[in-house]
Amino acid sequence: MGRYSCSIVKATFLVVSILTTIMVNQALGQTYCTSGGSSTSYEWIESTLIGTTLTGFGSQGGYADFTNQTVYLETGAHDVTLTPGFNSGSYNEHWKIWLDLNQDGTFQDTEMLYSGSSSGTLNGQILVPESALEGDTRMRISMKYGSQPSTCESFTWGEVEDYTVHIQAVAGTDPGPGKEPEYCGSNGSNTYYEWVQGVAVGSFSHDSGNNEGYGDFSDQIVPLGQGANALTLIPGFGSGSFNEYWRVWVDLDQDGVFADDEILFSGSSQGTLDGEIVVPPDIPEGNTRMRISMRWGGQPPACGSFSYGEVEDYTVRITLAPVPEPVPEPEPAPELGEISDMVAGSDPEFVYAVDRDNQVLYFISTSAQQIVETVSLPDAEPAAMAYSDADNDLYIVSASSGQITVFDLDTSQISQIGFSITKTGRDIAIAPSLHRIFVLSPNGYNSYLTIVDMDTGSAIRQDPVGGSSIAVDEGKQMIFTGNSGISPSTINKYYVGDDSLELVQSIKSGGNGRRIGISPDGLHVVYPCGGGNGPGYTIYDYDSSDLNMVLGEWDVGTYPKIAAFSPDGTVLYGTNGDPYDNYLYVMDAATYQQIAKIDFPNGDDYALFVPNSDGSMVVGFSYDTYYDEDYALYFFTPPLN
Repeated sequence: MGRYSCSIVKATFLVVSILTTIMVNQALGQTYCTSGGSSTSYEWIESTLIGTTLTGFGSQGGYADFTNQTVYLETGAHDVTLTPGFNSGSYNEHWKIWLDLNQDGTFQDTEMLYSGSSSGTLNGQILVPESALEGDTRMRISMKYGSQPSTCESFTWGEVEDYTVHIQAVAGTDPGPGKEPEYCGSNGSNTYYEWVQGVAVGSFSHDSGNNEGYGDFSDQIVPLGQGANALTLIPGFGSGSFNEYWRVWVDLDQDGVFADDEILFSGSSQGTLDGEIVVPPDIPEGNTRMRISMRWGGQPPACGSFSYGEVEDYTVRITLAPVPEPVPEPEPAPELGEISDMVAGSDPEFVYAVDRDNQVLYFISTSAQQIVETVSLPDAEPAAMAYSDADNDLYIVSASSGQITVFDLDTSQISQIGFSITKTGRDIAIAPSLHRIFVLSPNGYNSYLTIVDMDTGSAIRQDPVGGSSIAVDEGKQMIFTGNSGISPSTINKYYVGDDSLELVQSIKSGGNGRRIGISPDGLHVVYPCGGGNGPGYTIYDYDSSDLNMVLGEWDVGTYPKIAAFSPDGTVLYGTNGDPYDNYLYVMDAATYQQIAKIDFPNGDDYALFVPNSDGSMVVGFSYDTYYDEDYALYFFTPPLN
């Protein structure tokens, strides 16, 4: 098929138990947006199973209008089975189901009832809320290769099917005076991968652990005050982590039914999720039931079973006055650990750093000259980071996972892109104009290169390459790699246009290589080596168009270690490994002459530095590697040439 993708496939198995009727019905009066796949040469929707009735039956050429068939659904939970068809082999397909609940002719985000992906048959569940309007409406089932489909999208590979659904409401039952309500059952069928580890509501907390799908803790009383009550939900995982969907119901009218307007919290996360439970002021005092449900693959229903996840029930006591929150002790700021990478964004006020020991991202203020914000990262051992000015995002890879963590500097939101299920991150480079991410993964002294589509998050190709650090020239669609810590060290130049990987040039470049870099204009390549690039301890200025051509050389002292250009490319900064020469060298990039030397304590050991976006300041980090102490940030105001 000529395509490459990496994804974690979690197979699901559910017992299908829905009673529905499918029949011919007249067309709806609403006009809906169009959607479809342009090619079903490789995959299509083979069938959808709703209850005991199969629909679909093979490729429909990218879109099927089955609105002459009506599916009758009552409000509540319903199982569905989605089966892809393949021409040869199988591929990971992304599915979504929308239902126009308010019958307004649009599929809104809140009307997406199912989302999942698999390379085979996918079993899941949709929940028709009690707030849905009764009568005929439209259901859209979309299957797409490469990324999640959207409601009104024409995409390349996959298929879309539309159906008519008739919604019927189901009323709750009154338990009668003096009788304790009997609540419907709900549970997860499999907790091998994930479970509810713990919950905290206000001053109440409970570390429940894995209860094999359902935990009855109705003997525990959770105090709830009218108004806002803090909520913390903690998932547990068997291995790795997955995006989990959470809901919290409180039976506010004490009628034994978890109604849609009694969903007091809904959210999703791969880790701990914080929020609030807000109890309306007109709710009567007394004891009632709270249900907390966590599910993988889509929002959990109030009643019934689902595949992966867990449900817990508690008793809550509602009081008139809000329950006072305990005043938490302020958490001490983490002690500075080993910073593994630093980058500048577009704002000269900030430089960003990832701390490998503390698993955090730092915002470093150049005016205050200190860390002003700390963000926890989802994966341990963050190793390298790159900045994209096109979307103002930071892209971070770690030595512990095959995920790219994306931090949006505009919204402070974290998302992740999976680039491999077997490889981890070593270095990363971004090419926004090419819409590509380049990730290096360890392969001895060399690496595996994974090319990722920035728009879809799909891995396009993964191949072995030379080198362990990477720099990119977007204009010429070239990447450069260099080995780290070996002799002789090699610079490799690859053409990556049209998602190819063509080795253009490879040269030897001294011994004990460090990290490769490129000038802002893409004309100059620098590759500090502990033994120097040539006969002496200097850094060569390699012509990026022909690496055999050396334009000049900079002398930053014995055993060169780190080099970086200023944002305008006029200055080269460098450090060396001489224990008696702890300086940041400031060099004229054009004349190769030294402008200044600035004291840089422990600059001979493990040191990093980066200029901010306007070049007005250089932020550095170093520590004493022999005694493992003196972890510190340094701020340099370089002289201008």
